[in-house]
Amino acid sequence: MKKNSASLFLAAFATLFMLSACQTFKVNVSEEPVFVIASVHANPNLPWKIATSDLRSDYNEDTVGNGSLINNQINKIFNKDDPELLGAQNRCDYIPEALERYFKQAGVKYVEHSVFMETEIFKNTETSFIGKMENELPATDYKNWPHGDKKLAKAIAEQTGADYLIYIDGYFQKEKVRNSALDLSAQADATLQITVLDKTGKMVMTKRYNCDSSSTIKAKRSKYDHNDMNDLFPSAIDHCISSFVSDIVVNDIGQEMIDSAAKDMELYGEEGTTITLPSAKPESDNTEAE
Repeated sequence: MKKNSASLFLAAFATLFMLSACQTFKVNVSEEPVFVIASVHANPNLPWKIATSDLRSDYNEDTVGNGSLINNQINKIFNKDDPELLGAQNRCDYIPEALERYFKQAGVKYVEHSVFMETEIFKNTETSFIGKMENELPATDYKNWPHGDKKLAKAIAEQTGADYLIYIDGYFQKEKVRNSALDLSAQADATLQITVLDKTGKMVMTKRYNCDSSSTIKAKRSKYDHNDMNDLFPSAIDHCISSFVSDIVVNDIGQEMIDSAAKDMELYGEEGTTITLPSAKPESDNTEAE
């Protein structure tokens, strides 16, 4: 019994230590740290987000995935012309595009993906078996690699010269917004689990960002324009990415650039004095450190 108690105590202590480390990760732009976006993937479908009031007692968010391989194949066959399915790749591709844009605005150095693609490790390493079974859609010219593979992470860092590696797991949903009894709208909901490893493969940060789109579209009895829904996702993704960059950048000049970029993209109100966006809902810092 004592042995079990001691093991539980050590496990809890280790978890708290890792969470503390993940919460305090910062980089100073003046020290010129270099990042590489190692892996980006997201769900290929676009489900409705379940309202908290509608959740079953046995509902567990961590078990709600992207749908089975069979269900997604059926969707592709019978709903192949659905703009939401056709827009899946664009939603996923926008993630690294947004991150590179915010890095540029903040003065953060990163390895161009075209350069990363020319490395031997990228050319010779395929998506893992687990990655394929997860049925997640990788961004164009990216591979679904697990952040837990330290050997792979170290090789990527060595061949790209990066100090830090970024892995992003995206999950997109559409969400109903009831303005009144008879007035229903819909908005885009983006969740990005962003994990950062150092060049030794050690996790230094992992955090989940959950953000809504800046605007909504009209919906009547769950009917809405699917193309208009696709157009809402870039702003939701921008909210998540800007919050992430703000979390890790401590350089004042970099912060000013982030604020300016966000203001230009109309993510703020008129004052635009803070990077904490009203619709940004980072779920917590109780992230899963591995």
